[in-house]
Amino acid sequence: MDSLVETLSTQHRLVERLVVEITAAQQAQDVPALRAALGAMGSALLAHLALEDVHLYPRLVSLAEESGQLTLKQVTRDFSTSMFTISQSLQRFLARYQKPASSLEGFSRDWAGVGATLAARTSAEDTFLFPLYTRLSLSPPPRPLRAP
Repeated sequence: MDSLVETLSTQHRLVERLVVEITAAQQAQDVPALRAALGAMGSALLAHLALEDVHLYPRLVSLAEESGQLTLKQVTRDFSTSMFTISQSLQRFLARYQKPASSLEGFSRDWAGVGATLAARTSAEDTFLFPLYTRLSLSPPPRPLRAP
């Protein structure tokens, strides 16, 4: 497995563990643990998003272009665009609930949506995007056409 994909997959497992921690802290109504887990989630997501934005998406677009698979190029751009939208929503959520003075009223409702979004996204990346990256990375470049 490519080291980039390994790192991103490891980050996904961290996000999944943090989701469990946040849910447990919420159920226990342990506000300090909840805020600490939210802080860790924010840091983990920022690192993950930076890695995707700087390395994964540009490389995938390049590999799709090199392979002549323009549909895959568009799929990669769609993933990148949707992740931008998701990340904006996550940042608003984290900013709202990490503040010490913030009320946790509404947290359960908001958290259910955020948790579902994170689970769906990590699953899509694990099952589609990362295997695509690996497959394209291992594929030989297309041969140039020769004139007869």
